[in-house]
Amino acid sequence: PDLFEDRMRLTWSGPVTSDTLDNAEWDIEEGPAWRQWNTSVPVRWGSSEGRAVTQFTLRRRPGYLLRNFVLHYACFYLCSYVGLWVEITAVPARAMLAVVPVLVTANKI
Repeated sequence: PDLFEDRMRLTWSGPVTSDTLDNAEWDIEEGPAWRQWNTSVPVRWGSSEGRAVTQFTLRRRPGYLLRNFVLHYACFYLCSYVGLWVEITAVPARAMLAVVPVLVTANKI
């Protein structure tokens, strides 16, 4: 910031290399496929700033949130609801239906 292009020049030293980029929720384009370039942007008083720019693609995996959060809480709700219909004298079954969803949910947090 506040250094104009005539004082500092940004350049890419070579191609971008990376290990395999991995994330549970996102597909990240690998380093060699990234596009990179230098540009200058006009700023105040007729000067310009140099910028090194890179562009890559992120693709969201929508099933990740569904599988890891929505389905767990839907199962929690279903087990809690089913616990209301279990025979009142079947105490171990009712306790299991009350405790197991809480433990599963607490493990995710």
